[in-house]
Amino acid sequence: MSGVSVADANAPDLPLVYVNPAFQSMTGYEADELLGRNCRFLQGHDTDQEALAVVRAALREGREASVLLRNYRKDGTLFMNQLRLAPVRDRTGRITHFVGIQQDVTRELQTQADLLKAKEEAEQANRAKSEFLSLMSHELHTAMNAILGFAQLLEQDVSLGEAQRENVHEILLGGEHLLKLINEVLDLTRLESGQLELQIEPVALEPLVRDCLALVEPLGRHLGIGLHVGSMSGLVLLADRGRLKQVLVNLLSNAIRYNRPKGRVSLEASHARDAPGAIRLEVSDTGPGIQPARLNELFQSVTRRNADDLDLHGEGDGIALAVCRRLTEAMGGRIGVASVVGEGSRFLIELPGMESVTMDP
Repeated sequence: MSGVSVADANAPDLPLVYVNPAFQSMTGYEADELLGRNCRFLQGHDTDQEALAVVRAALREGREASVLLRNYRKDGTLFMNQLRLAPVRDRTGRITHFVGIQQDVTRELQTQADLLKAKEEAEQANRAKSEFLSLMSHELHTAMNAILGFAQLLEQDVSLGEAQRENVHEILLGGEHLLKLINEVLDLTRLESGQLELQIEPVALEPLVRDCLALVEPLGRHLGIGLHVGSMSGLVLLADRGRLKQVLVNLLSNAIRYNRPKGRVSLEASHARDAPGAIRLEVSDTGPGIQPARLNELFQSVTRRNADDLDLHGEGDGIALAVCRRLTEAMGGRIGVASVVGEGSRFLIELPGMESVTMDP
């Protein structure tokens, strides 16, 4: 409830002639302690507030004003008073009274301050986390490259037996997987900190898809997964070529890994119906599908597409999908997923497109 006070504009020192119960409750004073006094006494010794100059000018010029004042209750406690001041005139236009409407906004302002502080602390913690992850990822990246380099040299040693050669091969597979994870963590920290720079330009889809297929087809052949690609002729996207390639390779690789034996992966492109000017890319598989309850978790950085089956043709992690989402959004697009358990999943990307043009591959 708002406090209301009325001051006599024609009496010396503008004394209060009316206060409502809410004003009394707000200030801690009874009516007989307030009436006949100028309400400036609520300022206590805090008389150098900038807002007071606004109040004095409004009283002097006979106009409305709205200010935030530091006032003090009878017991000396501070409260923040949102004051709206307005003159009251008689039929001749002469000002007879000033009416003040007061709101105690102390709690609201404290809540805002607490939220702002919490936001700043969270942002600071997030920056510290990103800096730490970036530093550690760089250190791990250097060490892992050294491990892979020596493993590759060891693999070429003709004196190794078959079992030893298989062990070295496992070291290389595990090292390459860890290197991929490290690179994804680096990308994620750069994206979160806004340090990843993108070069948005027209990208012909057909040659880009050919490059992606060259990277994933060996995995498809190894796992017996068929690949189908629809027509991409003449379609041009506005994107960062390298990052779009990264997104498509990740989605295609996941669709191959998380598939049923002798399954199928398809990549189709079309003009988006609900987003004029956008191009939709659709990567679908014939895998086991994803439970509806887990779809919202899929693009978080610590989820796994099939957490209960870590040995499904190799390991997968949620970091890659989190990076895919961040990269797609950073390029002005969006990414989503639809899935039917037992039938498969479809990952959808929409990015800004251009009119059909001919571009050099």
